[in-house]
Amino acid sequence: MVVRWDSAAPLRDVAARTGAPADVKNIADWSKEFYVVTVSGLSSSRSRGGGDQETLDSERTERLKMLTVLRVKGKNSISPARIEVFTTPEGRATSFLFSREVAISLDDKELSFETELRSSSIKVKFTLKDMLYHGKLEL
Repeated sequence: MVVRWDSAAPLRDVAARTGAPADVKNIADWSKEFYVVTVSGLSSSRSRGGGDQETLDSERTERLKMLTVLRVKGKNSISPARIEVFTTPEGRATSFLFSREVAISLDDKELSFETELRSSSIKVKFTLKDMLYHGKLEL
């Protein structure tokens, strides 16, 4: 399982320069409005083929939104505005889209992404000084 901050500028740049797969292009588009954190490498019993987007039923989506949070040290936590699920050749991926209305700065030092997927608790800390790109924080 891999948890990745997909709206980071280096990933957006790669998607813009390459013939990226549809899911990567979607993430680049979503990144304009949202912070995007993707959990990938999950096996999928509902796989519909590489790159196809799956739809979560509204009840499951709402439950997942309640179980997921982006904690910014010293600020209010952010719940996902949207959740997108798709399959890749490596398995199922779930992208969590958090509103950029809550500004994150280098002064915040760290943040954490927390969720529960398939009875697994996931908590990943991101150190903001490690997320600089060309000397700037690019989330």
